[in-house]
Amino acid sequence: MSDSEKSRIIEHMNKDHKFSLFDYLEHHKGVKLNRSSDDIKMTDISLKSVELNYRKKGWDWTQENIPIVPAMSSLSDARQSLVLMAKESAGALGYSAFRVKSFTPIRPFRPDIVFALAMPFFIVLNLSPDLILPYIYKLWPQLGAFLKDRAAGILYAIIGIHFVEAYALMRPRLNKYRVPYPARLFWYIAGFVEGFPALSRFDAEVSRVSH
Repeated sequence: MSDSEKSRIIEHMNKDHKFSLFDYLEHHKGVKLNRSSDDIKMTDISLKSVELNYRKKGWDWTQENIPIVPAMSSLSDARQSLVLMAKESAGALGYSAFRVKSFTPIRPFRPDIVFALAMPFFIVLNLSPDLILPYIYKLWPQLGAFLKDRAAGILYAIIGIHFVEAYALMRPRLNKYRVPYPARLFWYIAGFVEGFPALSRFDAEVSRVSH
């Protein structure tokens, strides 16, 4: 077992996959840490186990060994084994092993931008109808008359639907993929203002980070 190979794995896990180390500890040993103030690090790895050292804020370091099941035949199996452990641990805790860490804004000149602009359009239409309605009347008088009488009701319907989408559909996604602030706040706002285009972008980001 090469010391350089072992060091590379340990450095990679501590630098890029610390959340998985927290998951290993919580799932296998029942130790739940504050991921903002407490600390954890991988200090060793063998073919049969992972050695973790953790420290709660103000406490001394504590060591735990997490079994690798099945045991590896060589360290070249480490990536596959550690990924499987991460998925098992996160899944048991109700999360995904993959995290969405950033917000993806809507891109212009896409068809779904029409839906994303629906709420802002009807807000302006209700607050300042003289800015929009005269132009609509010129282009399509029947539509102008329709919107004049029903703009408020349509806006309330959009707000209600988007609220449900943001709370019932976006919120579980944000929790499952453990999105940090401020990206979480931006996704909430996008889900409320845009509706399903924001959900579609979030799902695309999940697909990107999980492959």
